[in-house]
Amino acid sequence: MQLRSLTVQHFRNLAQQVVSLGEGLNVLVGENGQGKTNLVEAIHFLSTLRSFRTTSARDLLAHGQERGLVQGEVDSEGVSTRLKVILDRKGRYLWIGERSVRGIQEYLEILKVISFAPDDLNMIKGLPLLRRRFLDRAAFQFEAGYLRSLRDFSLALRSRNRLLKSNQVDVSQIESFSGTLSRCGSALTSQRAKLLKRLEATVHKSFGWMDAGQVGIELRFKPGWAAGDQMNPQLLAEELAKSLPQDQRFQTTRIGPQRDDFEILIDDRPARRFASQGQQRALTIALLLSLLEQITVEIGQRPILLLDDISSELDAAHRQRLFERIRQQGGQVLVTTTDQGLLDLLAGSSMQVWRVEAGRVSSW
Repeated sequence: MQLRSLTVQHFRNLAQQVVSLGEGLNVLVGENGQGKTNLVEAIHFLSTLRSFRTTSARDLLAHGQERGLVQGEVDSEGVSTRLKVILDRKGRYLWIGERSVRGIQEYLEILKVISFAPDDLNMIKGLPLLRRRFLDRAAFQFEAGYLRSLRDFSLALRSRNRLLKSNQVDVSQIESFSGTLSRCGSALTSQRAKLLKRLEATVHKSFGWMDAGQVGIELRFKPGWAAGDQMNPQLLAEELAKSLPQDQRFQTTRIGPQRDDFEILIDDRPARRFASQGQQRALTIALLLSLLEQITVEIGQRPILLLDDISSELDAAHRQRLFERIRQQGGQVLVTTTDQGLLDLLAGSSMQVWRVEAGRVSSW
C-alpha cells in the first residue's frame, strides 16, 4: 500500500500544494511549528476521517478559511484510487475517484495507516486515556465499523453526562440512552480485548528486537465495567441502570468502555512500576511493531507508517533498533524530525528527504 501524492488546501498552516511521496522511507525535516505534524495529520485524516490531535474537524481548517481539502492518490494491490475529503464548517464530504460517497465503510477500507506521536511513548505509565486512544486507533484498522460504534457511543455518552449535570434530572431521558450505550459500548470493549489478544501473541518478539532481551510479557485487559469480559450488551445495560444513583450523585457516567484500560506486565510485574523508562518506551514501540505485523498478515498489505518526531524521544540504542526494524519490514514510512542528525543514522537507506518550512514541503 502506498500514498503516491497528497494534495492539501487550507489545512492547518499548510500551503496549498501537491506533495509526491516516495514508496519507501520519507523523512520530513524542519523546525517546530513549520507544519511537519500537520502533514502527517492530513494523511491520518485522509485515511481515518479523524484527527489524532483534536475531536473537532473544524479545527483542521486554516485560520479564517471556510473550506479545506485533503486528497490522495493511493496504490493498493496494483489498483490506483483517488480519495478526497472536503471540509467546511458544517461537516465533511467524501469522494472515491469521481464518485461522491455518503457511507464511510467503503471509503475507510482503501487507505490504511498507523500513526504514532511522542505522547504515545508515555502510554505505559501515563493516563488510561493514552492507552484507550492506542486501542481505538488500532482496533479501527481491523474493523472499519469500530469507528461508527465509537462515534455513536461517544455521542450518547456526552448526552447522558450532560443530562446528569442538569439541575432537573429527567431519569427517563437518561435511560433513553441506555440502548446505544450498552450496544455500542459492549462492542467497543469486545474489540479492544480481541486486539490485545492479537498483539500479545507477538509483542514479546518485538520487544526482543527493541530491547535485546528475552522476558515474559503479558497484556492484561481491564474492562471499565464489571461484566466487561462477557461482552454482553444486556449486562452493560443492567450495570448502567444499577449505577444510575451514583452517576446522578457524581454527575457523570462512571462505568463503561470510557473506563477501559490495559496493563503490561514484564515477568509478572507491572511495567509502569518496575520497568525503566527506556524499557517502557521500548515496550510501546514493540506494541506498534506488533500491530504493524498483525495488520499486514490480516489484510495482506503493509499499512503506511507515520512516525511524528518520536525518534527524538528515544535514546540512541532504541532509535537505531527502531529504524533497523523499519528498514527490514519495508513499506511506506513517513518520519518527521527536527534533528538533521537523523539523516546520518539513516545513511545507506533508500529514502526521500523533505524540508518543511512555513507550511511548504520541498525537496531537501
